[in-house]
Amino acid sequence: LEIAPAKAGASGTVFGRETSSQSTGGDSFPTERVLKWSCIGAAALVLLWLLHFLLARKPLRQSKGSGAAAVVLILLGALILRIIIAYFIYGHKTDINCFVSWGRRVADKGAAAFYDQWCDYPPGYMLVLGLMAKIGSWLKVGDYSFLIKFPAIVADLVSAYLVYAYAKRRMSRGAALSLMAFVAYTPVLAYISAGWGQIDQVLSLLLVVPILLLSDRKPI
Repeated sequence: LEIAPAKAGASGTVFGRETSSQSTGGDSFPTERVLKWSCIGAAALVLLWLLHFLLARKPLRQSKGSGAAAVVLILLGALILRIIIAYFIYGHKTDINCFVSWGRRVADKGAAAFYDQWCDYPPGYMLVLGLMAKIGSWLKVGDYSFLIKFPAIVADLVSAYLVYAYAKRRMSRGAALSLMAFVAYTPVLAYISAGWGQIDQVLSLLLVVPILLLSDRKPI
């Protein structure tokens, strides 16, 4: 099933951002511009990483300590980046509007009565959307579409940390941190969760965790 796009000329303000079709090009998403700057940012990150290993007096792979500070800094930077993206880009209008509407329906009517009306998503994530609606209500936020993206953003960060936690058992801490940073700052992940407002990383995380547990021979 497809939902008809919003009519041209519809407008509104979300956390101080203009969401009219005139400013965003209707229902189109600035894919080309976002991907161009994402590629530039990724290239700059690789260049800085190479310069670090070439010029640093004490390379990361030889530093001492637990690495907790580096982990926090990498994840904090990734979180700030995603918050900025989420704040300035509304995302896929049809999906975000559906998520907001579904969250309010769960919060107002409860999960049992949710499917009395149309919805093309399975029930599990509806509980998450309902929680986001509750948080938006507690914070007295009229339009909480900005909060809808947070579960996917958190899933991004958890995925990056899982890469670090798993990799450091098999390789040097510097290499594990490098892999975590690679995941945390991958443009596609930030683009999908914080920009586009999709929940793919939440579902991916729910697949990765059982796979990691099975590889550690923890089937229960």
